[in-house]
Amino acid sequence: MRYVIYGAGAVGGGIGVKLTQAGKDVVLIARGEHLRVMQREGLRVRSPREDVRVPVTAVGSPSEVDWRGDEVVLLTMKTQDTVPALEALRDAAGSRVPVFCAQNGVENERMAARRFDRVYATLVQMPTTHLVSGEVQLFGAHTWGNLDTCVYPSGVDATAAQFCRDTNDAGFESVADPLALEQKYAKLLFNLNNIAQALFTPKDDPAELVRLLREEGAAAMRAAGIRWTPPERARQANFVYGEIPGLKREGGSTWQSVVTGRSLETDYLNGEIVLLGHLHGVPTPANATMLDIAAQTAAERRQPGWITPEECLARIAQRTASAR
Repeated sequence: MRYVIYGAGAVGGGIGVKLTQAGKDVVLIARGEHLRVMQREGLRVRSPREDVRVPVTAVGSPSEVDWRGDEVVLLTMKTQDTVPALEALRDAAGSRVPVFCAQNGVENERMAARRFDRVYATLVQMPTTHLVSGEVQLFGAHTWGNLDTCVYPSGVDATAAQFCRDTNDAGFESVADPLALEQKYAKLLFNLNNIAQALFTPKDDPAELVRLLREEGAAAMRAAGIRWTPPERARQANFVYGEIPGLKREGGSTWQSVVTGRSLETDYLNGEIVLLGHLHGVPTPANATMLDIAAQTAAERRQPGWITPEECLARIAQRTASAR
């Protein structure tokens, strides 16, 4: 099986380089200076266990891949970039290539299933950082991460099982779990914290804000009849982080987007909760307010610390009062 990793940044680059090191057939799709460095020098991977530069096969678009018919595609870009990526992929490879959505949130699978015959939901529990072109940092202590996978919306098949075997060979802990989508909903609740982590400084305490975001999320998901993995069984609960000499992991994917001035995926995390609230009559003022603040952050290229948790809570209170 040949792996085409579409969106080879932090997560995609990390999965791709580890599969490459394990002897799997891998093509990375990336862009810009990151692509040029990988093509010229390979991909540097820094982790608690190694600091090496690995030769990789990297191209700039699906049209540059020599499609043979034995590929599976891992989507690893942010959700806001998924639709154009899917269109380019279908143009190049057709609609029958298997597509694995190794991304946060639950919208990617819906978008892919509109266009492709075989879609898979992949939980990504994988602490990574990508801030330097041609480099990814992997912070797993004992395993690189968990990539549990199911056929979308549920079930397993031979392709999902092979993917899990191959990623386990590469140092991950992946399970072909027929209910992996429930794990992705559990992670969605967890990821409602992403925008808070991205906005504040270490001296800030966002606990009350995070509580409101997750309470609204759980209420909206219950109203929609959505099942999710209980916290005590969620994969992120027991993950062990390691230390990379000379490096500190400052923040997750949304934080990395904020500090690099890129678009944010908040509309597909907190925005999923706001959408469910609209559909099922559940008020979601905290998540809706954070969508507005995230949009302002991106539009004005603000950096962490420009707003405090207290200011966010005040905006939520104002929104709640105006809705009465």
